[in-house]
Amino acid sequence: MAEEGQVSNDGRVFEGRIAQLMELRGVHALTREKQLSSKKVDLYFEEFPYGRRKKYAVECKDYGRPLTRSDIEEIYICHLGCIRDRD
Repeated sequence: MAEEGQVSNDGRVFEGRIAQLMELRGVHALTREKQLSSKKVDLYFEEFPYGRRKKYAVECKDYGRPLTRSDIEEIYICHLGCIRDRD
């Protein structure tokens, strides 16, 4: 696990576990390391509930501690271009 306040390389292990869980959940066409318009995301998939496409991007990081509000704001800002572009 990462030391307090640091992201570790163990995020890839966590990413693999999340991908396995999503596949068990029935997510099809799960893509790892997908480049969107302004950001590369760890996992990406689409679902089509009621005939409408919904896009999901997943980031997997190991902070080694609970995220703070500041951490979440930073993550949001980092992905704002994807949200704006509806990626």
